Amino acid sequence: MGANSDRFATYGVKEADVVFAWKTGVKISEINPAQKAVKIRIPTMVVHGDSDKSVPIAAGKKLYKSLPDSIAKQWLTVPGAGHNNVLVTDNPLSAAMGEWMLKHITPQSGDSPASAPR
Repeated sequence: MGANSDRFATYGVKEADVVFAWKTGVKISEINPAQKAVKIRIPTMVVHGDSDKSVPIAAGKKLYKSLPDSIAKQWLTVPGAGHNNVLVTDNPLSAAMGEWMLKHITPQSGDSPASAPR
């Protein structure tokens, strides 16, 4: 940010919050994924980088804990990953996701693995 990067601090808000609201019409403080998570009814894996500077790991864990206990769910922390690079780290994320999908996602009737899109 430039020399005026703290110009919104006087009002108790961050510049990023103002820009986000201006671009989307939604205040960041009004976004609450945990409220939506309670309605999920399919197996869910939540993946979070432990170096994420955009979303605190505590927020990711809150989301995970908000998922219903009645569904299969898994938490996976990716060491060294930030917000947008969980797939390009030394962590074997692809293997964990593949195992997860094979265990919890079954083909619909008439589908076969050979006919699945690639």
